[in-house]
Amino acid sequence: MQHDWDMFDRPTAALRFRGAEHCQVINCKFVNSGGSGVRFDLHAQQNKVEDCEFAHLGEAGILLAGYGPGTKDVNHHNSIINNHIHHFSEITWHSPGIWAWQSGYNHIAHNYIHHSGYAGILITNRIEPNRKLDGEGGRTVRHHEIPKEVINNTKETYENWKVREKYNHSRHNVFEYNEITHAVQLLSDGNCIYVSGAGTGNIVRYNYLHDNLDKSIPAPIRCDDDQHETLIYGNVLYNNFGFSARIASKGVNDIINNFIVAPSNAPRSGYVSYEWVSVKGSKVYKNIIISHPDGGYAHNERPRKDQTSNLPDIEETKMDSNIYYHPTNHEWMDEHLHRMHAIRKETESIFADPLFADPIGRDFNFKKGSPALNLGIEPLDV
Repeated sequence: MQHDWDMFDRPTAALRFRGAEHCQVINCKFVNSGGSGVRFDLHAQQNKVEDCEFAHLGEAGILLAGYGPGTKDVNHHNSIINNHIHHFSEITWHSPGIWAWQSGYNHIAHNYIHHSGYAGILITNRIEPNRKLDGEGGRTVRHHEIPKEVINNTKETYENWKVREKYNHSRHNVFEYNEITHAVQLLSDGNCIYVSGAGTGNIVRYNYLHDNLDKSIPAPIRCDDDQHETLIYGNVLYNNFGFSARIASKGVNDIINNFIVAPSNAPRSGYVSYEWVSVKGSKVYKNIIISHPDGGYAHNERPRKDQTSNLPDIEETKMDSNIYYHPTNHEWMDEHLHRMHAIRKETESIFADPLFADPIGRDFNFKKGSPALNLGIEPLDV
């Protein structure tokens, strides 16, 4: 499958379901194994993994893997709830904690994920229908189910993605109320939450990402290549490193009511980075960004080297009602706000201390008189 993060339709887990419905794994322990914990392959619906521990695994924690790109969409509506997943990927360093690959409409909530070699969570497909048979993931593609005109036109634009989305079945997953810490401890270019080449309607909300401090993390939350129509809402990012960004978006994705607090560095591509493709129509509302003392861009456009068209342009987003704060530099946001005000955007956004109740104590409610209340920003309880 993608980047060999796991193998397609293989018995790599201690417990494997294949062609399964309404099965439950509850209050179990999967510890000290060279492989993964649990995987649901091909047809898997209405199954549940709840109140389990996954610890000291050589590979992944939990894998949901449907059929490859095509019309066979039969891995969906599974629940992964209230599990403790830690110290996985100890042999195969790039194995994730939870991975939904070609799997949709799943509910992944209240899991505590920590100490990973690479990514905490993956929601992906990222195997284009024109992939050659011996190319990465090529043997998973159901070429006979995909029209030739789609196979021959995989340029990564929002419009092309809309045509191909029907074959990308990692859609409408709800990933919420999870806690992730100490991610990406062995490799580089990994993230706490990574969404790429998936379908529409994935929701990443109310997650608490904290103390992910390894210098190899580009961004704790990342919508990577060929990813659109993802909602990133109500997440608290506290005391994280990110050499590129805190939230990265390569596509038309919505970033709303997130708190970026106590960053451990000033990222080179902005606290929110818009990358490689047009982000026209993305909604960026009601976020709170508190700068590192070294500053950095709150929002940054990052095209490819020598790119001249389909550029990421924040002026094409719907951006407003955000709060920005730098502890010592009151002019930190002047240039950005001047630019956006000229096109009548960010007119309600302000530079101000949001007056969190006790961010060091992880209380992200607002004190009386907070400007966030006037903007309708929702306080977040971690």
